[in-house]
Amino acid sequence: MKSATASVSLDEFGPPPDLTPEVESLRPTLDQLVRENAGLRRALAAGSQLRTLEYRDPLTDLWNRRVFERRLVEELSRARDRPGCGLSILVVDVLGMKAVNELHGTDAGDRCLKAVACLLRQAVREYDVVARLGSDEFAVLLPDTDASGATQMLARIRRLVMDANGRWGLPLGLGLGSATTIDGETSGSNLLRCAEVALQCDQERYEGLV
Repeated sequence: MKSATASVSLDEFGPPPDLTPEVESLRPTLDQLVRENAGLRRALAAGSQLRTLEYRDPLTDLWNRRVFERRLVEELSRARDRPGCGLSILVVDVLGMKAVNELHGTDAGDRCLKAVACLLRQAVREYDVVARLGSDEFAVLLPDTDASGATQMLARIRRLVMDANGRWGLPLGLGLGSATTIDGETSGSNLLRCAEVALQCDQERYEGLV
């Protein structure tokens, strides 16, 4: 059985005559609500960007120093509550950045820093904390990691740098240093300072090779 259908244009039906004045009277209010909604959306978007800048490095999208230092305090406290729990820090310095900026321009330098950030993300575990401390210095927080685990992570990063150097087309190296605490028996500033001393020794070895 086929059913018959009829096509009716909606244009044949207008709004009920007695409602039209009421709708028209609401138009200024509706327009105002639309403008306020658009303004609210812009304000929310701007606030979200500000919050992102508060926690993220704008160039690499890594965590910034503030977040890193806060997480370091948290992980030290956690280590103190767990006997035998190791906590390690890696500090990473991109070598040769001054030459890159002078010879190839700051845009090339920025691309290198972004590449290093990607490399560090690739190297670490999902729950490790990777941050840009400033300029060409990065840091990695490794919870539940002893000195042996930190050394293995350093070796992994070095291998990734060697593999990536050809793709970058720039003779960049990384200076690397690490420090480990067991049971969180030191402060965050001391742990970071020890890692930076190790980094300085590594940089001196690198300079002696070039």
